[in-house]
Amino acid sequence: MQATITTTLPHDTRFFQLWGHIHIAGYNITLYHGDSTAAKPICTSTPVYGTEPNKVGNEKGYVVKMTKCMFTDKPYVIKKGEKITLQA
Repeated sequence: MQATITTTLPHDTRFFQLWGHIHIAGYNITLYHGDSTAAKPICTSTPVYGTEPNKVGNEKGYVVKMTKCMFTDKPYVIKKGEKITLQA
């Protein structure tokens, strides 16, 4: 099952780093700069699943972290009134 939501930003926003949050069986989560998934993708965050049974922080079959998108040279800017779309 996929979920998609679009919203309009109420103020200028600067992103320095982004990552998603999903639960077991999640595939990825992507943020787009625009009003649909045909817009420019800003960041796709994918889950890392644990590989060791009964190992705290690496629990087999569970999401133990998400990949990040970093904007270290300059922030990614979205202006007030522009739309973003999130798909998971």
